Amino acid sequence: MAGESLYTSHARLYDRIYARKQYRRESAGLHRLLVREGVPEGSAVLEVGCGTGRYLQPLSEHFAVRGLDLSPEMVALAGQRVPDVPLEVGDLAELTVTEPLDAILCLHGAVAYLPDLPTLEQATARFHAALRPGGCLLLHPVGPELVAGTLWMNGFREEGAALAWMAHMERTDDGHAELEFQWLLGRGGEGIEHGRDVHRLRLFTRAEIAGALAGAGFELRFDPDELDDRGLWIARRRA
Repeated sequence: MAGESLYTSHARLYDRIYARKQYRRESAGLHRLLVREGVPEGSAVLEVGCGTGRYLQPLSEHFAVRGLDLSPEMVALAGQRVPDVPLEVGDLAELTVTEPLDAILCLHGAVAYLPDLPTLEQATARFHAALRPGGCLLLHPVGPELVAGTLWMNGFREEGAALAWMAHMERTDDGHAELEFQWLLGRGGEGIEHGRDVHRLRLFTRAEIAGALAGAGFELRFDPDELDDRGLWIARRRA
């Protein structure tokens, strides 16, 4: 079943593959950071590339959150998790809003799915336009510091089903990486299904991200200790 996407026809596997990711712990850190950056409780916060809503769920306890994702299947799964949160299918590089936002979150490396630097510059300009003066953008990168040949593996078991998966990343010569997932999904009475999915990622350098943010008009800084070992860009629309 090569070519099936974890974001479309196999979106149901996404949360199982990332079952050990500490979304609630990371969300608690994001909550503290946003408040520290002048985004009070109850503020309007949009997550672009929201996936299945794993960040939206805990953050909805503190903010008026909403979500945007390119995949209708992922948005449908998010709707099951956070039925009271407004969700929309759309491209983050084409973001438009009817009311200004207090904060935008672009997490879990969603920016790496933008194909090139002009599209990154377009996206950051859209983010800037969508924020109120003084509003905050948190952008989580996937950069060229990732080591070629990196391997990940994990497994998941529940009653009547088991999943084993492995991911492998290789760098290309054009500033991209190919992240390959393969998995075996077994169900009692149905046998074992093999799947393969390849994601093409653009590994923007820190200089490229900084240039795009500054060019859009943001005040910015990079904190290598926020969220995880990839750090976090913290950008503010000037008041």
